[in-house]
Amino acid sequence: MGRPSGYSPEIAAEICELIATTPRGIDAICSENDGLPSPRTVHRWLNEEEEFRQSYLRARERQADLLFDQCLEIADDGSNDTKLVGREGEEHEACNSEWISRSKLRVETRMRMAGKLAPKKYGEAVQLRHADAEGETIDLSATSAAARLAALMEAVRSRQAASPALLGSDAGQEDEPSD
Repeated sequence: MGRPSGYSPEIAAEICELIATTPRGIDAICSENDGLPSPRTVHRWLNEEEEFRQSYLRARERQADLLFDQCLEIADDGSNDTKLVGREGEEHEACNSEWISRSKLRVETRMRMAGKLAPKKYGEAVQLRHADAEGETIDLSATSAAARLAALMEAVRSRQAASPALLGSDAGQEDEPSD
């Protein structure tokens, strides 16, 4: 029997549950489960079925939580951080740097994945600071922008009033039609 290809809310729900409860993606989940459609079909469903797309996005957010939880479990597990080395009878504990490095890689990989799946929750915080030429912070709020514009306009008016020559000899005069 072939893989299903027509959209099924039940199969879509099963896919979303597998996404949410494992660290696996669509390709792996579909390859490991004969009763599921091909990854290509699932991607087509995501493009065509809004309800499935929304469920899938929620499942990916749950998957980010799972990955984060796994990071804590891996980091807290010190059971293999040391190993016995030496000859029988002369053994002593030593740091298992290979295990520790692998655990670090597992945590970093999961955190990166969680950050991609739920950037607001697990992504790196990025702060932007806008500054002028002197390094002073610039407030970019709408209120501040309106205040800066008003101040600039007032400065222009003041300069114009103080020095009408800046406007040219015809300043304030309307063009008269020529005969």
